[in-house]
Amino acid sequence: MDGVRKKPEKRKKLREKRKEQKDEALQQKKEELKRLKNLKKQEIYERMKAIKEIAGVDNADFDGVDLDGDFDPNAHDRQC
Repeated sequence: MDGVRKKPEKRKKLREKRKEQKDEALQQKKEELKRLKNLKKQEIYERMKAIKEIAGVDNADFDGVDLDGDFDPNAHDRQC
């Protein structure tokens, strides 16, 4: 006969379940943020395309613009 009590694992399972739910929520949040960033980037490209068409400029160099990076005023001044 075993005189040793079984250890309840209910709390452990609840902790693991909560951790999995947090991880899943964080992953969903990251995916949503990525989707929104791509949507915003597409919107900016569409605006730039419209500006090119309205201005009648075919060779405007908007393709060299880095939309993902931070704005650097010194680099901007060198380009102009």
